[in-house]
Amino acid sequence: MSGRVMRNGTISRDVNKITLQVPNIQTGVYVIQLSGENGAVSKQIIKK
Repeated sequence: MSGRVMRNGTISRDVNKITLQVPNIQTGVYVIQLSGENGAVSKQIIKK
């Protein structure tokens, strides 16, 4: 798997839910990675 960073930013600590608006991405498999002081989480999404 190869790729590039599409979006990078900072999220407030008091946020419980995140919505990413990515209407212009191509069909494919993507990995979303969130990292912080307590570790990192990666999730795979599929755009059909």
